[in-house]
Amino acid sequence: MKQYNSLQDVAEVLKNGTIAVIPTETVYGLAATVFDDNAVKKIFEKKRRPADNPLIVHLSHRDQIDSIAIVENELERKLIDLWMPGPFTILLKKKEIISDLVTAGSDLVAVRVPSHPLAQQLLEKVGVPLAAPSANPSGKPSPTSAEMAHFYFPELKILDGGACHTGIESTVVYVDGSEVVVMRPWLITAEDMRDALGGTVVVRAVATKTDLVAPGMKYKHYAPSCGLEWLDIRSSDFLSWYAGKKIWLLCSQEMAHSLEKTFFWSFFIWWIRSDLLWLAQKLFLTFHEADKLWLDLLLIEKFDTQWVWLALMNRVKKAMWL
Repeated sequence: MKQYNSLQDVAEVLKNGTIAVIPTETVYGLAATVFDDNAVKKIFEKKRRPADNPLIVHLSHRDQIDSIAIVENELERKLIDLWMPGPFTILLKKKEIISDLVTAGSDLVAVRVPSHPLAQQLLEKVGVPLAAPSANPSGKPSPTSAEMAHFYFPELKILDGGACHTGIESTVVYVDGSEVVVMRPWLITAEDMRDALGGTVVVRAVATKTDLVAPGMKYKHYAPSCGLEWLDIRSSDFLSWYAGKKIWLLCSQEMAHSLEKTFFWSFFIWWIRSDLLWLAQKLFLTFHEADKLWLDLLLIEKFDTQWVWLALMNRVKKAMWL
């Protein structure tokens, strides 16, 4: 069994200007100290990440935000107080101390405070914020375990924090005047924010068109190497489309039971509709395993578009680039 690195070892390599893999409650991150441009460049090089795709800055406590960004209004402050620490990222006006390399030339910086206890301990030990996108080559499924991260980057120091609790990346928001724009949906939903902020605050569910530079908005992401399609059983000849192919089927328990005789040559990965968090935790792992098994096709039953289901739909569409 692979032995991963200690908190002290990972903290030391980060302080010495080297990149390392760190756990968070969402996905594992490929981290560097945010004030070291040479270290930050190593993130882009190792991931083969386009330079116009900005990074999220991770802080040990929300009180650190004022040292790197400007909180311009009470709505931004209220969002920070409500949802940090946790799987929540907000775009704020950056201070000059933050390099344009981190923000891809934008005057906004994406900040969050992870709730994972080991991530918090590491951030405190390193003593400065960490820039950390997901620890995978650009475009591939994000790692939700140390094992997945090691598969991608076996040469790097890795801090093992166990399986990620929420399984996909944080909610990302931007405050536009008196409105909250959800740039990337996840566990903290538009409905949650409306309820917490009161009826006078407008929350736009997802930014469909925007000139804002935000992490993960611009490129295809999360994708397995095999084909990835929505399961469509409306056509009477749909089976002929899949004949002779090595297929996994990701669907609800109800759909699996209705198709188990039809798809006798496929492997079912099914979820219970009431257990959304389980599906989120397994989504990227399923994409990753599909890659390792050289599947021809991964078929996915369409998700609902309400509440946190919207986030899962968002990730699959990003993998398909729809």
